[in-house]
Amino acid sequence: MSISIKLPEDLRKRIARVVEDTDQSAHAFMVEAIRQETERAEKRRGFLADAYAARAEFQRTGAGFALAELKAHYRAKLQGKKTRKPKLDPVSSVFGCLGGRIDTDKLVRKLRGDPAK
Repeated sequence: MSISIKLPEDLRKRIARVVEDTDQSAHAFMVEAIRQETERAEKRRGFLADAYAARAEFQRTGAGFALAELKAHYRAKLQGKKTRKPKLDPVSSVFGCLGGRIDTDKLVRKLRGDPAK
């Protein structure tokens, strides 16, 4: 597949300076840059998909981990100590009663100490 990209003159000069005195052509440099950016974008898309799925699960179940328990668990693991995996708790027991369905925006404001809206 052949694609033509019109680059601004200043960018072409910058690329030429970067590849100067290397065994890489400007074309190879641009192909590698596009490959790396494509991988980064794909990883970010996957990360966001996982985050949205986790948020939906959290809203559905209202269960989460207490941060202090997670920190203690991973601190112990890093020190080579045996530790039990923290248990999943209803958010109301972790953060105090928020009532009913979990409103993650309200939860974030509560955690930040922002005033209620």
